[in-house]
This record gives sequence, C-alpha cells and structure tokens, in this order.
Amino acid sequence: MLGVALAAGRRKSGPRDWLLFFLLLALTLAFFRFRIYFAFLLAPALALHLSSLKIPSRISWLPAAGALLVAAAAARLEQTSAFYRFGAGVHAEVLPIRAAEFLKRARLPPNMFNTYGIGGYLLWALAPGQKVFIDGREDLYFASGVLDEYVRAFTSRALWLRLVERYAIRYAVVQYPVLPPAGESLESLAFPRPEWALLYFDDVVVIYARRDGIDAAALRQWEIRTVRPLERSSYLDALAHDAGETRLFLAEMQAHARAHPDSFRDAFLLGTFAVKRGPEFVPEALAQFERAAALNPDYAPAYANLGSVYLALGRRAEARRALEHAFALDRSPWVEEQLRQLR
Repeated sequence: MLGVALAAGRRKSGPRDWLLFFLLLALTLAFFRFRIYFAFLLAPALALHLSSLKIPSRISWLPAAGALLVAAAAARLEQTSAFYRFGAGVHAEVLPIRAAEFLKRARLPPNMFNTYGIGGYLLWALAPGQKVFIDGREDLYFASGVLDEYVRAFTSRALWLRLVERYAIRYAVVQYPVLPPAGESLESLAFPRPEWALLYFDDVVVIYARRDGIDAAALRQWEIRTVRPLERSSYLDALAHDAGETRLFLAEMQAHARAHPDSFRDAFLLGTFAVKRGPEFVPEALAQFERAAALNPDYAPAYANLGSVYLALGRRAEARRALEHAFALDRSPWVEEQLRQLR
C-alpha cells in the first residue's frame, strides 16, 4: 500500500522515502521479526501520502470511522490475546516472571527447553548465565533447523524424545497449550512422571525436570508429586478415592496457594478436585469455581464448571448466565449442550 502511495500520491516522494521503504522491506523479508517495525515506522509516511488525496465530501467521515475501527480492533486484541497487554512494563499474567525467579533460586543444570512465546523474556531475565532453546528471532532458528524441530516436537513422543536427546535437555519451561491436544495430553506425551518431575507451576508456565538430569537433593526440595497441570482432570479420580493421596494432594495445593494467592488455576483445580470427591464437597467446588472466575474473567472453563455446579444445585438462572459467559469466550460443544438442557 505504501509503495502505491509513494508512486501515485500527489506529494512528491524523495530518495529518503524510497530508501526507507526498500530498506525496511528488505529487513522484513530477511528477518521476520522486523515486520512490526516495518508497520510502525512506515505508518507515518503512509499517512502523510494518503493525506494528500482529495476525499469527496459525502465520505469525508470515512477516515475518522476507519481510525475508530482500528482502535476498537486493537482494544479487542488486547483483551483476547494470550501474549500482549496494553501499557508499559512487564505483565506477570502473560510472562513467566515468577518462574524466572524460581529458576534463579533453583539453579538447575543446563540445558533448558522452553516454548516459543516466553523465550525472549527468559533470555532477558536469565542472562547471561542461561541460554534459551528458542525465542522470537525466527530467522536464526529457521536457518539452523531448530524452528522445524520445535514445531514438530509435540506432535509425537518419538520426535520429542529425539529432540531431548539431541540437545541434552534436562528441564523444560512450558506454557499451557492454547488448544489442548485432542488425543494424548501434553503431560503424557512429553513429561510422564516416571521420567520427569514437576518442580514448579503457576498460571503462566509449568517447569519439569528429567529425573536423571538433576541431583536427588534438588528433587527432594522442589518436586510436586501429585499435581499434574498439563494432564486431563481424570487423573484426579484416583486421588480423590485414596485418603493418603488426597491428603498429600491437598497439602501440596495448599502450600502452592500460599505461595500463589492470586492463582486462578489453583482455584479451578481445587474446585475440580472437590467435584471428584463427591456431593458433600459441592459447596467447596462452587466457592473455588467462583473464585477462579473472579480471578480470571476470561477463563472459560471456570464459567463452564461453575454453570454445571449451579445446574446440579437447581440454580438454573445462575447456571444459564455462567454457561452463556463460557460460551461467549469459547464455543465449546459441551457448553452448548448444557445450554440446550436449560431451554
């Protein structure tokens, strides 16, 4: 669009305009991460050239309407994006700030695997002592083949094991999947408990370490035995019907909740566990799901489970509101079926 404006606009384009255009275009084509700078740095030049166009009076409102639409789209993107928040500073709800602090304390031995969206922050937070597996500099990792290995790593257990062995991975810092896999859970595929230990989790990331990759003292100090953040909730069934495992699970969760008092995932997990324990724990489940929804109004599963509990209690109006909110966030077939039952 800018190239057309430079060539066809009423304002004469000088060598500086064309130099900036082709320089940034070349950088964007060579290094994908420059696409953001291409858009931001050339936007003023585009606006200047477009301002020379004569707009008929009957559509003179169009530029203002376009600006409002762009502003509305940006506001919506900020609300729905898992990676971006408006305003200056580092946002703890989207970046692994607490996890990086844990890694500094734990001093785990290299090498680290990390998921793509947090690589840049970890590179900055853990420098200079810790290298990352991947970050936002796609061009670097594409040329070396690492990007292709990363993209395919969680598609099969064989590919994941090949990556772990090739790069001597000892621990992994993993974001929660935006879309959990339809088949095998990520925990079962990549981090089965006989081989990996859970050392840390919060609302942003989960940290696993290979049992043969760190010393026994670190395992005793940091391992969380019963919680499986990336596993389907069906694993809680066995825990809920074993008194000893129930005590250990609740002790670990209560300790975690003290360290992370604002964790919506803790509240959601405790609510799910209360449901598994039986009808007498429904009030506890209700309180925890309400807390999870209050802590993160954009977390659809909290509203879905809250609606299901309301429905079981006969509170149909509240169930409808919760389920409609869940469906607005995530058009889940299960939630749709629950809403159909309320009609």
